[in-house]
Amino acid sequence: MIRNESSILDFGSGKITVLVGERGVNRSINLLGTGEAHYGGFADGEWLEPEKLADAVSYAINNAETNSRTKIGRLFVGVPGEFTVAVAEDANLNFTKKRRVLPSDVRELFDIGREKYEDRPDYEVINQGAVWFQTDDNRRVAAPEGLLTAKLSARLSYTLCEYRFVEFVKKILADAGITDIEFVSAPLAEALYLFPPETRDQSVVLLDIGYISSTLAFAQGDGVVNMKSFSVGGGHITGDLSQVLNIRFNDAENLKRKVILSLDVSEDDKYEIVIGEEVKAFPAKQINEIVEARVQYIADLAAKCLNAEDNNGFPKYAPVQLTGGGLAYLKGGKELLAKHMNRGVELAVPKQAMLNRPYMSAALGVLDMAINETGEPVKQSLLVKLLNKIKKK
Repeated sequence: MIRNESSILDFGSGKITVLVGERGVNRSINLLGTGEAHYGGFADGEWLEPEKLADAVSYAINNAETNSRTKIGRLFVGVPGEFTVAVAEDANLNFTKKRRVLPSDVRELFDIGREKYEDRPDYEVINQGAVWFQTDDNRRVAAPEGLLTAKLSARLSYTLCEYRFVEFVKKILADAGITDIEFVSAPLAEALYLFPPETRDQSVVLLDIGYISSTLAFAQGDGVVNMKSFSVGGGHITGDLSQVLNIRFNDAENLKRKVILSLDVSEDDKYEIVIGEEVKAFPAKQINEIVEARVQYIADLAAKCLNAEDNNGFPKYAPVQLTGGGLAYLKGGKELLAKHMNRGVELAVPKQAMLNRPYMSAALGVLDMAINETGEPVKQSLLVKLLNKIKKK
């Protein structure tokens, strides 16, 4: 039996993940191999330890190849939100008479929309998708091909990636023997993977809180309309505990995982962790106050992004879908985030047994996109085929 696997590399803000997988039954994903490497990460759009990145990438790739018993030839790279920009453009086509929409018409619309981004010296377009198409009778549709109309309009989404990210990562992967590379937006991949089309058509506000970086994305249809990132995450909670309590970072991380923010703790309540060979107790009230202060700060940053003047349509009342490994696992964290953002917050996780963890959302989303792009044994939808044709033009 010939396997039809795809391989991806995802840059989390604290860990690099390489996955090798294939399509399973009912559009599930079969993981064939994984590789991980902790590294310095990034903040404010800059690598924190760029000189160590190549070793971390090679380590993760080698482990994935060993576990999957395959040699990675083509690699899809998930680009974090901090290195990308999402934009939305309107495009229109007027026909001389009513006729049926052809695939070439859709390609022309995408070309019209992306014209201003083709020759930018600092960014390149890595993804494009339709928010919606509209015919001359004002019907909005997801796939216009074959419809009868005298005019075709569209709201189109483009994700732009920094050239310096592309060139730096290409060099690292070339040194590792991989030159067939495709860059894709990790937040877009997450949105397409976590939410069905009918949900995305109504719009989704996705907040991925990572270890030291977080991204807020407004997704609609098959694109991301707007995206904002800030360099704060769950690792900063650990740092606060470590600094205030004067304990090692690893001990602070273990302590953080004991925290239950939803508890009404008293002065006598304690959290206990093992440090060395000793069980040490810490006042639960103080610990909760430290953690709550950082969660409130994250909530304030996210709310500022949502309410910015240039928010380009972030829905005012749509609930925030929380994912990522920075805060989603913290007991009571989601509720505290909702309180300080003054907005509903729901947990978004991969809907797949054994893989339904928030920290897996980005990597699995990129892998799902890679499998769709490289081909799969199940029948693809017309829209997926159409978008693939457009992208490969």
